[in-house]
Amino acid sequence: VHTKAAPTGAAFIIDINKNGVSIFKNRPELIVLEDTLDEDRFNTTAFFSEGDEVSLDVDQAASAGDVTVVLELE
Repeated sequence: VHTKAAPTGAAFIIDINKNGVSIFKNRPELIVLEDTLDEDRFNTTAFFSEGDEVSLDVDQAASAGDVTVVLELE
């Protein structure tokens, strides 16, 4: 997760869902004045199978701008 303009005032929180259920114990968030969320802070052991539906939600939209989220499945 990366943004060109770090959030101010509140965190920017995302959630990735597998078949409608979050894959995270704690949703990833860019805290105030942070512009990058490194992959080592993602806490998930989710496994995906062919046919699983994957979705991304912005659960809290702070004042961050130009946010990029990359999901790499192997």
